[in-house]
Amino acid sequence: MGRALSYRGGVARCQEANTAAPAGLTLAGAASEVCFAAVTTRTPTEERRAAWFFFAALGALWFALFYRLAFIWETDDQYSHGWMVPLFAGWIFAERWSRRPDPAPPRRMWPTALLLAALWLPAAGANLILESSPQWRPIMWLFAGAVFAASLLLARMAGGAPWLRHFAFPFIFALTAVPWPYDFERWLTLELSMLGAGITGILLNLGGILAVVQGNNIEIDTGVLGVDDACSGVRSFQSSLMAALLFGEWFGFRFGWRIFLAMAGILVAYLLNIARMLILCLAALQGGVGVLDQWHDPAGFAILFVSMGCLLLLSLALKKLPGATVTPPPARTPGPGPAGGIVTAAVVVLAATVLLPLTTESWYRWRESLRAPVDTWTLVPAPAGVQEEPLGERVESMLGYDEGFRRRWTDEKSRSLDLIYTRWLPGRKALGMGPHPPDTCQRAIGREIIQKSPARLARLGHIELPYQIYTIKDTNRTFYLLFALDDGYRDPEWLKSGLMHWDLSKRMRYLRGAFEGNRDTGRSSLQIALVGETDPVVAERELLEVLQELVVERQP
Repeated sequence: MGRALSYRGGVARCQEANTAAPAGLTLAGAASEVCFAAVTTRTPTEERRAAWFFFAALGALWFALFYRLAFIWETDDQYSHGWMVPLFAGWIFAERWSRRPDPAPPRRMWPTALLLAALWLPAAGANLILESSPQWRPIMWLFAGAVFAASLLLARMAGGAPWLRHFAFPFIFALTAVPWPYDFERWLTLELSMLGAGITGILLNLGGILAVVQGNNIEIDTGVLGVDDACSGVRSFQSSLMAALLFGEWFGFRFGWRIFLAMAGILVAYLLNIARMLILCLAALQGGVGVLDQWHDPAGFAILFVSMGCLLLLSLALKKLPGATVTPPPARTPGPGPAGGIVTAAVVVLAATVLLPLTTESWYRWRESLRAPVDTWTLVPAPAGVQEEPLGERVESMLGYDEGFRRRWTDEKSRSLDLIYTRWLPGRKALGMGPHPPDTCQRAIGREIIQKSPARLARLGHIELPYQIYTIKDTNRTFYLLFALDDGYRDPEWLKSGLMHWDLSKRMRYLRGAFEGNRDTGRSSLQIALVGETDPVVAERELLEVLQELVVERQP
């Protein structure tokens, strides 16, 4: 076939034909097919060019999001499954592309184009903030939402409503790599950890094994086992949800059965994690708590594979139910391609995705050029007879610090002290992981925080370090803990006004970080526990005295 009619000319002829038709009638039958062919038929070269621009625009959008998410996949084991999501999402898209429906005639493209262009503003703002605060998950969801909406709009511009419905699922599946809101995730993790520990303790006691549960710790004859985040079940929820959606697409289940499969996968994942806790407790009874490092990760991987196998078996069983699956349309070769107007939209999207990192990098480099170097600090070497203990491989893996240790000693004034120090070197890891207050950890090991002081400022020579005093109740004692955090903020005007960084809400701290261009600042935290003092005023004074003795300016 020779060169086809242009889109504008085809629409004009369709309108003329409809106008000439009798009142109440429109084109139908063969006339309708001729009109649609006039609008959509193009040469094979034009078809391929439009398709490649469509693919390039979608690829650029999701690459921008996956680039931001890759840091979370690398530093947070709970989302390590994210590395597989782009591959599976690409496979789902390719499968659906081979069975794509006929594109609907494009109509009124400009409102869709305006919406697509308007999405650049929230995407640019989110990208700017994530450079400084990659752990701010609501902003990550704002960025992901902009990418998702832009993908839907591109699909609509390429093939109308049929394509939007047909290609929506690969975009939805790709969102399984985005982390859940942090506050919800931490609450769920802690609650499920303590619930799992409680159930495990009940099962052990029913089996004749004495077990005492405190928080998410299980005490047995050979020692105390901590039920960490890996055993909470939340980590398996993420991969189970991804697998359930993947199997649902693979077997072609109807929508209701896909929801059932996802819920079943979450339940199976949690039950298997309780089984994992039991296995670890039994292993500790036989070989002592020291064997947990040998069993912990292998048991975790075994549970992951078993949960995937359970989902696969459940999917095979569901497939046999009448009406559970939908027969997909046959693959089309070559099949109709996207509308020719998608080329212009794709070029605009590609240009916008290039502008995102350029504008962000320009802003941060400008702000960094205006910032003076800051004073950093370290601790004096441990005195003779005081050993520095590592915090453990599991703690290091969860927190991702570059330097960390623990000291326990009694000083010359007979004060019983326990110190934990962690440091993150400048870089993205310090921003994404970094220190956190002891609230969650203390509760997780069964302790109660009775009181927490407002943030105050300790002046230690040239160093100005914010701190808080925690009053913590253990089983049969109360002690005081000083928590000092250095997150790299050194704005003299803020310090002169008496308004410290901690006085701001979390949202304002993140926004301030983006505004001031803080993205590669190193971070440090220090916890000093004082046992034996009963007066809170005296305890704070003594803790500050110890802090003054320990902290010194770091030499270049």
